[in-house]
Amino acid sequence: MNPEVIASVAFFGLVFVAPVVWMLTKHQQKMTLLLQGDGSKQGTGNQDVRQELAALREIASQQTIALDNLARSQMELKNQLTAREELSQRIG
Repeated sequence: MNPEVIASVAFFGLVFVAPVVWMLTKHQQKMTLLLQGDGSKQGTGNQDVRQELAALREIASQQTIALDNLARSQMELKNQLTAREELSQRIG
């Protein structure tokens, strides 16, 4: 083979292929750390997400209780108004 062709192929490999291989290797290392959970940043991130999820669950529970109390109060008010209307009709 012609030495110029070999040199141009080697140059192409060094300039274009080597950085791609390096990026793929780094990406694979990062993905492995994420999947294994060994990254310290990932561990604290998971803890933060768990704490926020617990807070959201607590808020949802409080809101559910508040809505139940409101519905109960409205039902009692409706019953009182119905009783007053019936009393007014009987008297009136």
